Amino acid sequence: MATLVKSRHAIIDFLKSDDKELKQYVALCLGEINDKKAIPYLIEALKDEDKNVIFHVIEALGKLRAVQAVDYFFEIVKSKDFFLSFPAIDALINICDTSVLGKLIPLLDDDMLAQPTVDALGALGNEEVVPYLVNLLNTGGVDG
Repeated sequence: MATLVKSRHAIIDFLKSDDKELKQYVALCLGEINDKKAIPYLIEALKDEDKNVIFHVIEALGKLRAVQAVDYFFEIVKSKDFFLSFPAIDALINICDTSVLGKLIPLLDDDMLAQPTVDALGALGNEEVVPYLVNLLNTGGVDG
């Protein structure tokens, strides 16, 4: 067990590397090994300068179902960064936290984010989201 803990810390330390590709692989690895203790370190890595690193960190946090990252994902979505907003919404779906529904509904008004938001509401929603989806259909806001 002590070896596993040392290995985890060694892997997590690579998130602070200057090597962007290494940080991407570390994020992927941490998401795959399902180590919840890595969540705070991955959340810290959301501040990385490289969008590819952030992309992989978002995916890892989604796989870990990191409820702690939900607010960070909404900040990313609000930035309307095309490359990062979509995986952030996908991560919200993976986390399966229905408390986010109220924050998702306003995103239906955004042309860029409406379709992934519909997908999220479809995955996470309940009868309370139906009127919003019907309204969107009636106004022709999202195709198909």
